[in-house]
This record gives sequence, structure tokens and C-alpha cells, in this order.
Amino acid sequence: MELLGSGNSGCVYSAKHELTNALVAVKIIWKRDLNPYRLSRVQREVECLRTLDHPFIIKIHQISEDEHNIYMFTEIAERGELYGKIARDGPIKENEARLLFWQIILAVEHMHNRGVVHRDLKAENILIDENGHVKIVDFGFGNFYHHQYLMKTFCGSRPYAAPEIFKGQPYHGPSIDIWSLGVLLFAMTTATLPFEESESYPISERVLDGRFRSPFFMSLELEDLIKRMLNKNPAKRATIHDIKCHPWMIRGNAEKDVTTIIETYNSLTVDERGTKAVKWFLKQKFDWDEDIISQAKTSKSLDAVYGCCSMLAEVYRKTYTQVTLNEIIMKKKEKSNQTTPKLGALRNCDHFQTLDSGTGSSICGASRQSTINCDSIDDYIDYDFGECSDRRIMDEVHPESRSLPSFDMGAQGSKVDFRQAVLEFTSKSSNKNDESFWDQVWWPENVSDIYAMITGDEIRKLRDDAPKNLATLCYKCLEKLQYCRDHPATFNPKKAINCIRLLTRMIPFMLEDAEWRGYFWTPMPQEENNRNYATLLLEILSDLLFCPDFTVSNLTPNSAKIDDLSTIDSCEYIWEAGVGFGNKPPMVAQQYQHRAEILKLLLACFSEVIYAPVNDENRLRWVAQFTSSTNRHVLPIFTSLLNVVCAYDPVGYGLPYNYLLFNDSREPLVEISLQVLIVCLDKESQPKTDESGYLDNYFINYLSRIHREEDFDFMLKGVTRLLSNPLLSSSSYLPNSTKRVNFHQELLVLLWKCCEFNQKFMFYVLKTSDVLEILVPILYHISDARNDSARVGLIHMGVFLILLLSGERNFGVRLNKPYTAKAAINVPPFTGTHADLLIIVFHKLITTGNYRLQSLFDCFLTIIVNVSPYLKSISMVASNKLLHLVEAFSTPWFLFSSPTNHHLVFFLLEVFNNIIQYQFDGNSNLIYTIIRKRHVFYQLSNLPVDAASIAKSLSGRKNKSANRDEMVDQLKSPTSPTSPEIPNSTVPAAITTTAGLAATPAVSSMTGTTGQWENKGTVNDEWVATAEWAEDWKAKLPLQTIMRLLQVLVPQVEKICIDKGLTDESEILTFLQHGTLVGLLPVPHPILIRKYQANAGTNHWFRTYMWGVIYLRNTDPPIWYDTDVKLFEIQRL
Repeated sequence: MELLGSGNSGCVYSAKHELTNALVAVKIIWKRDLNPYRLSRVQREVECLRTLDHPFIIKIHQISEDEHNIYMFTEIAERGELYGKIARDGPIKENEARLLFWQIILAVEHMHNRGVVHRDLKAENILIDENGHVKIVDFGFGNFYHHQYLMKTFCGSRPYAAPEIFKGQPYHGPSIDIWSLGVLLFAMTTATLPFEESESYPISERVLDGRFRSPFFMSLELEDLIKRMLNKNPAKRATIHDIKCHPWMIRGNAEKDVTTIIETYNSLTVDERGTKAVKWFLKQKFDWDEDIISQAKTSKSLDAVYGCCSMLAEVYRKTYTQVTLNEIIMKKKEKSNQTTPKLGALRNCDHFQTLDSGTGSSICGASRQSTINCDSIDDYIDYDFGECSDRRIMDEVHPESRSLPSFDMGAQGSKVDFRQAVLEFTSKSSNKNDESFWDQVWWPENVSDIYAMITGDEIRKLRDDAPKNLATLCYKCLEKLQYCRDHPATFNPKKAINCIRLLTRMIPFMLEDAEWRGYFWTPMPQEENNRNYATLLLEILSDLLFCPDFTVSNLTPNSAKIDDLSTIDSCEYIWEAGVGFGNKPPMVAQQYQHRAEILKLLLACFSEVIYAPVNDENRLRWVAQFTSSTNRHVLPIFTSLLNVVCAYDPVGYGLPYNYLLFNDSREPLVEISLQVLIVCLDKESQPKTDESGYLDNYFINYLSRIHREEDFDFMLKGVTRLLSNPLLSSSSYLPNSTKRVNFHQELLVLLWKCCEFNQKFMFYVLKTSDVLEILVPILYHISDARNDSARVGLIHMGVFLILLLSGERNFGVRLNKPYTAKAAINVPPFTGTHADLLIIVFHKLITTGNYRLQSLFDCFLTIIVNVSPYLKSISMVASNKLLHLVEAFSTPWFLFSSPTNHHLVFFLLEVFNNIIQYQFDGNSNLIYTIIRKRHVFYQLSNLPVDAASIAKSLSGRKNKSANRDEMVDQLKSPTSPTSPEIPNSTVPAAITTTAGLAATPAVSSMTGTTGQWENKGTVNDEWVATAEWAEDWKAKLPLQTIMRLLQVLVPQVEKICIDKGLTDESEILTFLQHGTLVGLLPVPHPILIRKYQANAGTNHWFRTYMWGVIYLRNTDPPIWYDTDVKLFEIQRL
């Protein structure tokens, strides 16, 4: 005997029954500790087990007692508790958990149907047998119930107990078990409990509160199921039926597999021959006649006679047949795989005819006979497990394909022949279907051949003049890809890749046309569930992204071929370690290339948005379908894309010029992964009542649910490393010694999405000075692009991102950290903080002379306003830059030349007021500069706003271009001339184009705040400044604080200079450092922070910018080149 466990009232041993050689568990209950209550529990446990008979509930063989103990003989589960498995192996994968939970649910359903409730379901009371199947044990709190009566006993384990137990309320027994099952399912899939006790909150409070946090890696379907089971209201809590019908439960083949286990288990019960053998054995061994045996079995007496019969039945089941349940299931699956029909072999075949054992018949060469030989007492038992494959076979070719033209490609398939075939394919004269042609269509050796030999004009001609031929070509590609998906062990990768490339080439031209955009969403012929071409294509591509030996490495033992992709758990094949995945997959360059090709096709499908009208409600339907719950791979795809991007290190070990020695096979995959990721994170600004499905974006949902700090750290370091790459490259002592990546624009979009959709991530970024590791590269990129008209969008994106961060207090606080690395960014030398760097770069952008940046002036100053209350010490250089802006923006002609120019002065005055009121002590440099430039504020205070003065200020400036030119001249700083810049365009030389941007959103629309000085009305092109308009905003100028400061400090400074003869400004600064304005200034105004708020206008701008970048970046091959894009304007340079 071996001790398995012990408790307060007994212990459990494993033992071998000497009479039958059966291995059993013996539960020994000590009588010395039995009081009437505990005795009643033992009696109820025995009665419950006597009542139940299910393969997933522990079976009781015998009950006996002596003077000291009660002995309970039951089945033994050799693999121990489910709790031990979770503690040892961690969270159970959802596919495996689903299979185990189906067993538990069916067992609990059997209990409830027999009028039994367990009331202590937990991981410790679920055992695993030698076949990996569950056995529910320990019915010590079990009892019989009736649906008309309520139960009152407070029982169970506290972490698994329902709220009504803690409330002391009467309850329905089954609802208590359902709650425990919800906790159990959470524990199985997360290795934690949803409600855990702490010093601050006892377990009862957490359970009664009912709220719990689901981990990032938990699927939304599973989370929904658990929430339904853990509903605090018992009346609204899920039932067994609800659980069995839930989408998470019916996903995959778990229900079918469990049903097979039960059927197989029942088929192994002792038959008539076995019963005779058992009776004969007992007769010889104990001289028990048949009547005694029959009476014991009928009454289930649990005595020695019944125990021997029950144990012998188990021995018969496990030993004499020599076939375990798992072996039978494996046989069944193998036979099912053998009989899977090939494509086209069994059109309209719904099922196979069941054949008798011993007969031989073959369908598609696969035998239907499946016999398992067993050494039973005097004969053998036959098992037939043949069945038709569940996978849907693609139906007949689309009707359009029956008019397929014929071709003579020749045996060699040369480029000339392929080109001739393309020309013939655009003709409408040929109508003969020649299947031999398609073996030649998949011929091209590389993607450049496809783009060179199938021109855009030819695709349009095919689309407009021979639409049936184009539909046939698309369908054939789809059919070939489905064949590859359904035969992963045998398909030709080259043909699959060429199908993908052909679709990538054709789809953008098809999406140009409104009718063809709808073609992909029309139901396929003979599809029972009205599935359309787009849905099928996305399903196939998603499956192929996790196809072993094609896009991922084979993880099966001995690299065994996988015949069915639906049987693999794609979460185990995530492409890169990182968020939610800890394993480091092998690096295979060929697989990287295959992934990239599939992602390019997905990107081509998603590009419907750049061709559809802005008001088209269906323009994001490809993305909506791909990111919805119907895509079973949505979580591993999202995680793979995110991890591939954030784990990429272009520098590697830092060997100089290493990128010239070794080809980096990962960079193309990282770039296209980043583009697909940000496109899939696109969404509409629609109300929550929207029924279009766009709100059900699981990419956004999963991104918003990431909460572990180690995941945030991985993401932040990855994005920072790639954004900082150009700085590292330019600051190296060896010129061009470090590999430089060029997808920083897409990275900024990703960073924006992460901050917008996951507030916890943004707070993590702002929590430490790591935010500065992001700020400096952004400032570098926008400063570097200031003179390049092709990169104006990059400047907008960087500024909007800083605006988003500036809405949080921590960002302003972090800016006080000293800035030391001055080599990378081209700014005047200064000694100061990151705030100084921010102000200097923004000043440089404003004064650079690029008129296309004027729409950003409000954003520049809004950011400075947001951070100004927290800036402890602004350098002299930055202070001069701020005063220079005030001087330029307050000139009369500039203020009167536009209805909104005065806003810039208001922003700057607000900056000064914030610093004077909240950070006066450390900002002597700025105070000194204000005093030195006091005439600017005096002139602004005395600005003449009568009609004659306005006309005089505007005289000589008759058009906007003159206004702009003079404003630029005025803004240029005489003390810091702009150094010449060399444009560094990101547009490839092969296609010299640039994408136009949508109109820049106004700051008031982005932040949702409007100052009292801002005009609410609209402005037309005929606007002319009036005296009333000027008087209105001049009266609101916030000059009181500054004028009071000048009134107090100017006389003091002048007196010190005269008395001491000071000529050195350092002594004046020392005086100002020790000065104070306490009690002399107006009452401090409340701090106004303008936070970014998403809206339809900003969403449209970001979508336009994102797709413009993607359009320009994909030039090899040029996926969208020469197509009729509607979302943005393509400008030839």
C-alpha cells in the first residue's frame, strides 16, 4: 500500500485487491473522529456514489468496516489531482482545458440529472486517470436535492464558494456547482483564482463584489463564459445547457472527442461472455452461486460480492481487452484521416456507408475496415470507427469558370509562353476549359515576373472586358490555396506562394471597381452557411500563417507530418517570444518569406478602404472580418505580429557593418507585420449600439487587455530600440556602420495605438523616465524632416503623439530630467533639460520656413502649455526662443491677417502665466528674458485696434502668399540661422511619389476644449478684420499676471543695476533666483490641460496618413502603384 493523502478524519492509500488483482484506492475513515454529523456525511457520500454511474465520476466498488475504521474501495486515478497538474505545468491551454471541461460538465450534468449536487467542486477534487480523463471525487459535501426546495448548509471551499453561501441565503444546489465550475475553469486556464484573499480584502468581500481581472491571454469567448458562470445573481447564472451551447465550448472537436470517450467506455463493459467468465471465476474462487452474484449486482449492495464483481469488471475492461481508451480514439482518428476524400473525388457525398467487419472495400484507395484484435476469453471483438471527414470539401467550380479559355503553354513554361498566356487570357474569344493550363500558371520563379508580365492595364482589361475569366482566375487561386490548407503535409509551397502573389497583384485593381468590391462578399455556390469568397480566403490565409514546415516550424515529436491544420493549437506556434508567449521558435528564413507573402496579400485585401468612398459603411469589412471572433487564430496572429515587431533588433551583437556581411531575412517580415498590425488596429468612431460589427475588433480588445508590467517593458523597449535606431546610426564613430531601419513612421502609429487603446500602457510609459527614450527619437525624426515636403506627415504624426502624452501630468514632470546627448539632433548648444529640447525643436520647426507646418503651430504651443505648469527650470536658450515667438506672433499685421492668429499669442501668454504662478522659483532665466523683452508685452497691451490702425497694418499685403512670406521672414531668428538641410525622402527612387494628407484637425477638435478667446463661428474666404473683432479678443488677453510681474520686478532690477553698476546678467539672475512674488500676483488660475480626444476627424486623418505611408513603403513589389486611390492624393515628384 502507498499513502496518497491524509486529512482530519482519515487517509487514502493505493492498494492491490488480492482476490482480483485490481488496483484500487482505499479511503480509510477513522471511527474515533466520527460524530453524528460526520457520519451522516459519510453515509451521504456513499449513497451519492451508489446513485451515480458515469465514466468521469469515481466509481465505488465496496464499503466495509471493522472496529476502528470504515473502508471505502474506489477506482484509482493514477495521475493525481488536477490541482497538481496546474501547479506543476502552469495554465492549461484552452484547447486542452476545453476537452477536460467537457468531461467535467457532462459528469456534473449526470449528477444533477440523478438529483445529486457536489457542493465542493475544485481542482483538488478532480483527479486524472491513466488515460488523461477526469474523475470527480470527494462527495463529502454531496447531497440529494429537489428543484422545488432550497438548501441551507454552509459548505464547500471558500475560494470556490458562491456569493449566496457567504450571504447565508438558501440556495438551489445546481447553481452552487455552476459557480464552482466557473472558478475551476478560471483556475485551469490561468493557474490563479479569480477571487483571492488579501490583508485588505477577505475572500468574502471579493466574491460578493464579483469583479475579477482576466489575463491578457484569455480569449474573449472564454472570458464571457466564465463571467456567465460567475454571475452574482443565481437566477441569471448560466445553466448546464447554457454552458454546453456556449461558443467557447462548441469550438473545435472537444464535444465529439468526449462523446467518443463515453461511447467507447460504455462499449467496453463486460458483455455476456465476460459476465459468464466472471461468474465462473467467483464460483471457483469463493463458491458463490449465480443468484448471490446477480442479487448483489442488482441491489448494488457494495458488499464483498459486489466489490469483487465490480473490480473484476474493471480488470476485464483494462486488462483482457488490452486496448486503452486513448488507443481506440487514436485508431478512430487514424481511420478517419485515411478515409478523407481528396479534392473533387467525392462531390456531393455526405457520408460513407458503414461496412461490416471482415469485408474489404475501398473508397479513394482507403480501406473502411478497422478491426482491433483483443485477447478476450474465447473470441475477439470488432470495432468499426469509419466516418466521413468533417472538413468541408470545396464544391463545384464557380459557374463562371466553365468558360475557361484554353492555352498551349509548352513543356518548358518559358517567360515568353507565360506572357503569351496572359495576353490570350484577356481575350473573350476562347471558351474551352483546359485544366492542364493551371499547372503552368503557377510557374513564375519570383514576384517580379508576375508584376512585369501582368500589367495594370491588362488586369483592368480583364476586369472590364472578360469578367468571367477574372473570376475564374481568382477562383482557381482560391481553390489551390484551399487544397494547400487541406493537405499541409503534401502541397507544393511554390504553387501556394504563386497563388498568393497572383491574388496580391490582382486584388487592388479589383477593389477599384465598386461591383468587384462586392464580388468577394457574395455567397459561394452550394455553400450551406452562405459563406462568401472573402471569408473563405481570410480563413485559408489565417490557417496557412500557422502551417508547420511552411510558415512555422514543426513542433510535433520527430517532426511528424500534420495532415489537418484544424487539429493544431496555433497558440503554440506563435512566431516570436514576448507578450503572452515565452518560447523562442527556430529562425528559418524561408518561413519568414512565406509569412511576408501572406501578410502582403492580407494587406492588399484590407486596402479596400483606400478605394471606397469615405461614407461607405463597408470600407473596413475585410479588417472587421479578420479581427472578429470568427477567426480562430485572431489571438495568435495578433500576438505574433506584436512580438515580431517588438523583438526585432537590427543591430544584433553590434558588429560594425554586419548588415553588409549577412542578409537580414527578418527585416521584410518585421516591416510587413508592423503594417498589418496597425491596419488591423484601425476602427471607426461609431456608437456602442452599432451593429455593423466593426466594434468587435479583437486586435484592439487584446491590445487593451495587456496589463503585465513585463509585457509593457517588452513592448516599450522594442519600440524605443527601433525608433532610436537612426540616432544610433548617425551618432556612430564609424559612418554607416550600423544597420538603419526605415519604418519609424509605422512605429509611431503603433505607439499611438498602444497609448490610445491601453491607458495602462501609457501610464506605465509615463511612470518612469523611459518616456524620454521615446520623446528624443520623435524629436529627432520631426526635426530631421522639417525641410522635406515628402515627410510632412511624419512631423504631424510625431507632434500628435507628443500632444497625447502631454495631456498627462507625469509627462511634464519627466521633462525636467537633464538632457545630455546633443550630437544626434541638430539644435543650438544648450545646457538644460528635455523640456528645453522640446521648446527648441518646436521653435526650429516654426521658424524653418515650411508653410505646410503652419497648421501645426497650435499643436506645438498646446503641448508647451500642457507641460508648462511642471517645468522647474527653463534654460536661457529656450527662454529666448519662447520670447522670440511672442515677438513674432504679436506683430499687428500678423494678428490682423487671419481670424485665428491671435490664438498663438494666447497660448504663449498662458505658458508664461503657468510658469510665473506655479514654477517662479526655479525659472529665473525666463523671468529675466521677460523683463529684458518687456517692450513686447507693453506693445501688445497697447495694441491699436481701431479700423484705421488695422488697415494701416495690413496695407501693402494683398494676398496670402505675401502674408506667409513676410511671416516666415519675421519668424526667422537672426541669432540662430538655419543650417542647410539635405532632404532625406523615404520615397523609393523607383517610384517618385508622395501621398497627400487629409486636412490637419484643429487643436480644439482634437482636445475637446475651446478657450473663451476662440471664435465659435465659421470663417469664409472673404473674411476681413474688424475693430469689433479685434477689441473682443484684445480685452481677453491674459496679461494681468505678466504686467504685475513687470510692475514689481522691473523697478527692482533697474535699481540694483544703477546702485551696484551691474553689467553682468549672471548677477541679475542671482537676484531673481532669490526673489519672490508671494502675495503680489493675482490669485493663481486653475491649470487647464488639453487632453486628446478621439473623434471622426482625427480617425480619418490617422487612417489617411497610415495608408499613405503603407502605399509609399510597398514598392517592391509596387502593390498599389498606378491604381485609382480615393483616400488620398498621389503626387508625382
